[in-house]
Amino acid sequence: MFPYPTEWPQYFTASIRNWLPLLAIDKYKNIITDSLHFMVENKRIELNAFTVMDNHIHLIWQPLPGHTVSSIQLSFMKFTAQQIKFALAKDNPALLDNARSIKLIGNTKYGNANR
Repeated sequence: MFPYPTEWPQYFTASIRNWLPLLAIDKYKNIITDSLHFMVENKRIELNAFTVMDNHIHLIWQPLPGHTVSSIQLSFMKFTAQQIKFALAKDNPALLDNARSIKLIGNTKYGNANR
């Protein structure tokens, strides 16, 4: 029998600090989509909808039993930020240095913290 959900679908937004259009580049966009795919395949989330814009993402996801909203957000943000940082260090170190000086990534549960 399928366990009754303890968490309900959540809206989540994350944006690139200063609205840098980093996600316009497929390599960085793929980090986002690959991470979401991993979380679905490993039964951490049910992904209802998502969109990846040039400088931010919107998700509607639901933690599956055994996972919480805060744990999936932390895992997703930590992994994707780290992978993007590694890719930037290899592909565009100058942009990474600039991003470090302005704190590249920020998010909130219900909106954008970077306004």
